[in-house]
Amino acid sequence: MKLVTCLVAVLALLGPAACSAEVPGAPAPTTAPTAGPGAPISRPAFGPYLDTSMPIPDLQTLAETTGLKHVVLSFALAKDNTCTPAWDDGEAIESLRGTIDAFRTVGGSVTIATGGAEGTYLEVACPTAADLAGAYAKILDASGTNLLDIDIEHDVQIDKVIDALGQVQRDRKTDVTLTLPVDLAGLGPGQLNLVKRAAATNLAIRVNIMNMNFEASGDRGKALG
Repeated sequence: MKLVTCLVAVLALLGPAACSAEVPGAPAPTTAPTAGPGAPISRPAFGPYLDTSMPIPDLQTLAETTGLKHVVLSFALAKDNTCTPAWDDGEAIESLRGTIDAFRTVGGSVTIATGGAEGTYLEVACPTAADLAGAYAKILDASGTNLLDIDIEHDVQIDKVIDALGQVQRDRKTDVTLTLPVDLAGLGPGQLNLVKRAAATNLAIRVNIMNMNFEASGDRGKALG
């Protein structure tokens, strides 16, 4: 059975609207441990995307004033077109660790998102699945989390991405989300093949459907069905 949950959030602070579905395969983890010592992090129901190329609010203050306890920091990309992860403004991937740790002290947790609409993907720049898995591990180590979101909006080598995610999940039990664009015809061929490959290799994932890309007219229900 497939459980689909629609999530509606406010743009800017609470990010885009999305629908999520668990893909058949290995059971999706109900908790995700931190990359280092500490109690497991409960899988969040949703989290707003925060664009790290823009000034982001102090996460600890945000949690204390709004009660928000989970954010998705986006996007980790390829620094200078190499297999070295960095934020999309070029800042070192370690640069937000202090902010993340302070957020964690008040009960917060973060997901790190790669990919997005622009920039050079690690999924493209890293030449092999092993290299890409190493880049993912660097991201998780630098942020102290074990929640990873792969936002694929351009062409990638499907086998390389899924093999890298499988390696990271086997090594670290990483909680993996695929965030994929959709239109009234559903997922595009590349995104659909990505999900099929994940299911075929027993990768435990949750798929977030980017339904904020829909035109104002048309039957959204058919696309989500």
